[in-house]
Amino acid sequence: MEDSGQVTIYAVQENTYPQLGALLTQKRSVLDYILIINRIIGITYQELQLGSKVRGICFYAVNASAALFLFMLMLVVHPFVLLLDRYRRTAHHLIAKIWALSAVTPFLKIEFEGLENLPPPNTPAVYVSNHQSFLDIYALLTLGRSFKFISKTAIFLIPVIGWAMYLMGLIPLKRMDSRSHMASLKRCMDLVKKGGSVFFFPEGTRSKDGKLGDFKKGAFSIAAKARVPVVPITLIGTGKIMPAGMESTLNPGLVKVIIHQPVEGNKADILCSETRTIIAEELILVLGSSRPPDGVVDKFHARPYVIIQSWAERLELWYVRIGQNTGTNVRPATKDLDPRHTYPSDAISPSVQAALVEPFDMRLGHEPRRTRPRVLSSIR
Repeated sequence: MEDSGQVTIYAVQENTYPQLGALLTQKRSVLDYILIINRIIGITYQELQLGSKVRGICFYAVNASAALFLFMLMLVVHPFVLLLDRYRRTAHHLIAKIWALSAVTPFLKIEFEGLENLPPPNTPAVYVSNHQSFLDIYALLTLGRSFKFISKTAIFLIPVIGWAMYLMGLIPLKRMDSRSHMASLKRCMDLVKKGGSVFFFPEGTRSKDGKLGDFKKGAFSIAAKARVPVVPITLIGTGKIMPAGMESTLNPGLVKVIIHQPVEGNKADILCSETRTIIAEELILVLGSSRPPDGVVDKFHARPYVIIQSWAERLELWYVRIGQNTGTNVRPATKDLDPRHTYPSDAISPSVQAALVEPFDMRLGHEPRRTRPRVLSSIR
């Protein structure tokens, strides 16, 4: 098998369960695992969803507790910030970084790539990224850069969080109000000219299907006119952990923040096109191997699937080592199957079908509620 990220599927009979204890303590690698059929481990898909709801509640509880304490600290230092660092407000952004880290660290892992591409902290720049989830803000705050976000006016009314955003100098925006849009862009331009940095989600809204939307040109017009670099950032994983429209859910998983080399120029159209291409190519590079083959309809993959990497590390119950350790495991006769792809029924050998407690086909893309996917995710 090539090192393409695919995982060989093994069927595990119910009577192998007593053997799992020894297997689960062995050294593991990413390509060595599959998720045990939920009937064997006795945990249903509905229970996984409930677990994500509980994690969401805990996340917001930790979030609120940290925000209250750190907001009081922000109030204490605010007069000094206005006096010494009115435009960048570095101290407030440092406090916001601490808040973001305290909120997300107990629940998920964030990995950074390309930190060397970040401009020096005092260099004005326009930062942009794709937008998939409410968690994007937390991931970006952990970078520790003093850039100003544009946010909906309604969010500034949220107690503590909204007040902290005001102290940080973030920029309010009334949607569907052209004058508010123009005023926000003008304020961003003023900040950049005075040495500050700004951040944009140029898609304008969160993507619900993970696809990269069209970029609006406001951010790139500012960069072109102010002659400052555009710093493209690709966010991976946030949309699966907290999908758009499902903010009460927090699935375990890994977030990757990839910082690309800055793009410079004096033409907004070219800056916009080049930046979008950089982010789009990174998304294809990172996620392309997990997409279905051409011509295959995969409705399950289009939905946010469950990522349980963190639980696997903590609970150890979810996985069985692939290899020669369990004699009752049955190898597919002809193919290495990736559970996130759609395959015809005959792709699974008769020996595998016979070994299953309850035979099922691997077409997870068809009616996921009917099939109640036994294999929810492979771990990359």
